[in-house]
Amino acid sequence: MNPLIDAIYTQGHFLDPADKSVSPFPDSIKRPEGEAIYHLIRQAKPQATLEVGMAWGLSSLFICQALKDNGSGHHTAVDPYELSAYRGSGVHNVQQAGLGEYLTLLSESSHFALPRLVQEKRQFEVMFIDGSHLFDDAFVDFFYANRLLPVGGYLIVDDLWMPAVRKMLAFVLNNLPYEIDESHLSPKPPLLQRHWQNLRYQTRQLLRGKWTRGVPSETRFHRWHNVNWTVLRKGEGPQRVWDHYSPF
Repeated sequence: MNPLIDAIYTQGHFLDPADKSVSPFPDSIKRPEGEAIYHLIRQAKPQATLEVGMAWGLSSLFICQALKDNGSGHHTAVDPYELSAYRGSGVHNVQQAGLGEYLTLLSESSHFALPRLVQEKRQFEVMFIDGSHLFDDAFVDFFYANRLLPVGGYLIVDDLWMPAVRKMLAFVLNNLPYEIDESHLSPKPPLLQRHWQNLRYQTRQLLRGKWTRGVPSETRFHRWHNVNWTVLRKGEGPQRVWDHYSPF
């Protein structure tokens, strides 16, 4: 793995373009998720990848390193706040890691950038959605991502702990030809650990006065592999009729 990736996850911080120390956690992806994305790209060997929401650039580091190790491919990141709120730190990290040639930043909102890419007839075989988590924004990101993703491509959805994201994912799985590809998720934890996780979840719910039966809602999408993200693979599927609708 790239030395900068190792350093960030070991030390818990990095230096931004102004040489100020920045801790990207807990907002950034955890290392197991980043490594899973890396291995997915190594296996799928895409020529074009795209992510919505770059922030500190940790996911971009894993993606660009995988493209470099594959020997080909280019990554596009869409984030209107990368050069302002994040002070260009994500791009800086990718450049410091020696991966700058694999990255293009679109410093604009996804609801402007994605439809333009559709109009340009672009295709991206692996996409990572981690932008705005408002339901309407997440749904619009998916709407255009679906048009940019070829059949057989992979769509990674982050932050399943958020109800709006789960609702969007429920629509996708109930109405469009996508399936969760569990082979690219983290390994399942041991049985006793899964029971312990469920007990902790139910205890927290009880203390909040929100006790419910069953497992945490995030895990229902992928049977305990990981509680916060998932990988979808796009199938061919039948053409929907004009009034198609499946409840979600």
